[in-house]
Amino acid sequence: MAVGSPQMGSKKRLGEETFNRAKLLNVGYTEAMKDGEYDCFIFSDVDLIPMDDRNLYHCYDQPRHFAIAMDKFGFRLPYAGYFGGVSGLSKKQFLKINGFPNEYWGWGGEDDDIYNRGHNNEGCTNRNIKYSEARGGLERWKVLRKKMRNKWRGRKKKEGGKGITLNGMKVSRPDVRIGRYRMIKHERDKHNEPNPQRFNKIQNTKNTMKKDGISSLTYRVIQFKRYALYTNISVEIGKPPPRPIKG
Repeated sequence: MAVGSPQMGSKKRLGEETFNRAKLLNVGYTEAMKDGEYDCFIFSDVDLIPMDDRNLYHCYDQPRHFAIAMDKFGFRLPYAGYFGGVSGLSKKQFLKINGFPNEYWGWGGEDDDIYNRGHNNEGCTNRNIKYSEARGGLERWKVLRKKMRNKWRGRKKKEGGKGITLNGMKVSRPDVRIGRYRMIKHERDKHNEPNPQRFNKIQNTKNTMKKDGISSLTYRVIQFKRYALYTNISVEIGKPPPRPIKG
């Protein structure tokens, strides 16, 4: 994760517990602010490679979504509210949405929670579809877009424009010819299985965003190593709460 300078950028959690991407991004923000008064933060998945050097990584007047055309999605947006992959927020924008959620253990959901933080009066859900559909290429995305079309058509009319909003802010994006990325092929990470509770959590963002975010972040730094081009921070971020027993 780039956080305003090439010297501060890498963090990892220790142990064999469940992965929590969004919480680690909050850690990256917090540790960067200890290092200096940064005002721009770029949050990037480590497996995405930008294909066009005109896609400049800096902050804009509005939150920036850089990765709008990935090869795994047929080089197009999977749906209008997608905010995943690589995004950039200023310090002011980041704090306005209380950072990222800390309670998304495992894979999936945190990016939609971030989107919903701009719709906290509605508590809507971006993906009423299986996440596995997002892994199958262009033909599956044609099916996905058909499922989402009516929902987004109604929302765009209500909001009076094309953009999505984050607490009243409009998301900006580069041209689709510029915001192109390739994903490094890899198996799903161990301890990063899909989170079965993600859909319920996404629907309750309006009730959780003020208490779940940068304001509630807890972690422990285990190791801090500064290198010429980056800083590597190993942290302990805790364990997920026990899942409710079905019965």
